[in-house]
Amino acid sequence: MLQISNLTKRYKRNVALDDVTFALGKGVCGLVGENGAGKSTIMKILTRQIRQDKGSIVYEGEAWSDRHKAKVGYLPQQFDFFRNLTVWESMVYLLHVRGIAIADEKGQIAKWLDYLNLSGEAGKKIKELSGGMKQRLGIAQAFLGEPDIILLDEPTVGLDPQERLAFRNMVNEVGDNKTVLISTHILDDVESACERMVSLQGGKVMYAGSVAGFIKADKKLVYSLRIPRGELAGIGDEISIISIKRDGEELAIRFSVNNGEACRSKAPYRNGSLKKEKKSLEDAYIHHTSYSFRRQDNGR
Repeated sequence: MLQISNLTKRYKRNVALDDVTFALGKGVCGLVGENGAGKSTIMKILTRQIRQDKGSIVYEGEAWSDRHKAKVGYLPQQFDFFRNLTVWESMVYLLHVRGIAIADEKGQIAKWLDYLNLSGEAGKKIKELSGGMKQRLGIAQAFLGEPDIILLDEPTVGLDPQERLAFRNMVNEVGDNKTVLISTHILDDVESACERMVSLQGGKVMYAGSVAGFIKADKKLVYSLRIPRGELAGIGDEISIISIKRDGEELAIRFSVNNGEACRSKAPYRNGSLKKEKKSLEDAYIHHTSYSFRRQDNGR
């Protein structure tokens, strides 16, 4: 168990983390929040790149220190490496520089390259890799050596849909026996790969718990509706529009509302296409952050 308690970090007058507390056990946890919420600061503190101003981190009963680095695999937000090394050489180098002794070194490297569909690129130099390949190499090296704790900062940025799916499948397969923290703004990745999540806003923890619990706690209902383009002006303030997509002469609208029956009684919603939708994590997150912003504004 990794216990983070009352973590606070300031950069001059800017408070990056404000009394942050949450715990990480075995399994995959998503760390979500808008840009500047404090996600990368938490990652940098856990990897000992920077020090917190206040608070503590305890791992299995011991204070977090430099000697725990060997237990951590880390993908930074921007991964790059020696450009003239091949993919295979870079994995060998990283294994050795971390001081990890493995009897089956070749098997260990081949395992993670295979997981990330990089086996066929093992002989390529880093400078020859596409952005997506380089990002997958960064993910592979984070798992190298079977670390107990894996920290991934925006791991799927630059990956195409197929590569993102491969990443999710890998994390779902290997994450149960490790402590994996994924910092991301892609909520679909969290919903697909994580059982738990921590939501940050303005350097504070707004929620820490299960992904299912976060969605369930949101009481708004989500519907979809198709209307002619000219009828958009008839949509009132009783709904909160999530998305609008053009489809020929019609608009496909996805929206949230407090009372679905109240919507049905109004003219724009009585065309037969009104449909209740399953709420996604992204839907719940939008409601959650909107409510939080309103609550802060009203408190001034």
